[in-house]
Amino acid sequence: MNQKMKLLIGIALIVIVFCLASLADKNPDLNMVYIEGGTFRMGNIFSNGDPDEYPVHEVALKTYYMGKTEVSVGEFKKFVKATAYVTTAEVSAEAKIIDRAEMVHDTGRCWRKVNFKQNDNHPVVYVSWFDAIAYCNWRSVLEGLEPCYNREGDIIRCNFEADGYRLPTEAEYEYAARCRGRDYKYSWGNGEPFINDVKAANICDESSLNRWGKEFVSSGWEGYGDEYVYTSPVATFCPNEHGLYDMSGNVYEWCWDWYDEAYYEISPMENPRGPERGEVRSYRDVGYDCQPEETRSANRGKGKPDDCFHNVGFRLVRSSR
Repeated sequence: MNQKMKLLIGIALIVIVFCLASLADKNPDLNMVYIEGGTFRMGNIFSNGDPDEYPVHEVALKTYYMGKTEVSVGEFKKFVKATAYVTTAEVSAEAKIIDRAEMVHDTGRCWRKVNFKQNDNHPVVYVSWFDAIAYCNWRSVLEGLEPCYNREGDIIRCNFEADGYRLPTEAEYEYAARCRGRDYKYSWGNGEPFINDVKAANICDESSLNRWGKEFVSSGWEGYGDEYVYTSPVATFCPNEHGLYDMSGNVYEWCWDWYDEAYYEISPMENPRGPERGEVRSYRDVGYDCQPEETRSANRGKGKPDDCFHNVGFRLVRSSR
């Protein structure tokens, strides 16, 4: 082999290594999606929103990674088995268990015992905000990453510079749901819940109306049938333009931020992370039982960190270095 050939092979190997390193940076995990940072108008850019969705304001975000799907029952089960972790709903008889038609205490319901049919591929529910961050830290340590959360008594801090798993901020969630902040009302766009004629979401549909009736569901997507009354397996429906599944529908998802109805009035432009303190945490997305007027990506939800809902789970993100 002559010197010229050796030189060409050497250059080719360097290019391959560089490309693989670049690919690894953009895809640290096959189950994560690379979300390039950018600037967008956060809030309800359409009409008929709730007061907490205004004012629309400009937000600039760093690049990050987001889980393709919500954390599943099977994934959460591995965490519990490995750590003997006991969830909020299981450890305290005073945990608020919130179902569609009732808000009750000590029902015995938890992620293991939901009041509808699930398997390991469904999104985990009846998990509190505390449960979600415990899972994030465990998963980080399991994969040799630096945990994001540090707890000192009742104070929990997040190190956004760590490379471990964490919950998204409200801004990160809305940006990704709207396909990097496009002027979309829903994660699939602005019309009916379809992407290229493929169903895009598990939301309140004809089956929901038949199951619950007008007493609990005033309206649904007319003529739309997703074939699920309750949760559906993750990645059942068409992903949005960034390859993210169930960004509108299936279950709500806990976010990092403390919730404040008036936060948008004082939100910083650069990487907003919510108020410094509060009483309730935010969640985003919408649940399987949410009606059309609730399905918009700007819609905001809230709950106490120890609340456990029938239609709230969580999704992971990681900061980009």
